[in-house]
Amino acid sequence: MGKDEPVFIYNPHQWFLLAREDQETALFKRITAQKRQILITSPGQEALDKFVRKYFDGTYTQYYLSDHELFKKSNYYVNIFGDYLVEVWIDEKTQEKIDGFYKTNSEFTEENKRKIQNIIATQGKNKLSISRDKDRAEKIKKMLKKDFYIIKS
Repeated sequence: MGKDEPVFIYNPHQWFLLAREDQETALFKRITAQKRQILITSPGQEALDKFVRKYFDGTYTQYYLSDHELFKKSNYYVNIFGDYLVEVWIDEKTQEKIDGFYKTNSEFTEENKRKIQNIIATQGKNKLSISRDKDRAEKIKKMLKKDFYIIKS
């Protein structure tokens, strides 16, 4: 992976910034301090999906709200670092609760922060896979990168 290659992320909802703001923004700062971009795609169209736009500067951190899901499973999350894929399949019942949270809450309050934290803390069968697959990583990056401005060094 090139030192300046973007990190590509696909999240059905960007709940990480709602539930874990400090940790997520610290991670953003660490990555962007290396002059690497973070490019996140989300198919969410709810108010809280739009709310998190404020965390992105439009240059080193970019957030694109797609008008449709890009993957068959609505509980599929992926991060791509060069040829490495970090894939997560959230428990389907937990993902349903996350989707319900987004549909029924239009403002981010302390109460809603506690709600999303409680949802993601529930027990469930989550699956994590870390693999190195250049062809698959390139295929997904090609699908995601068309919606971003990528800085060339």
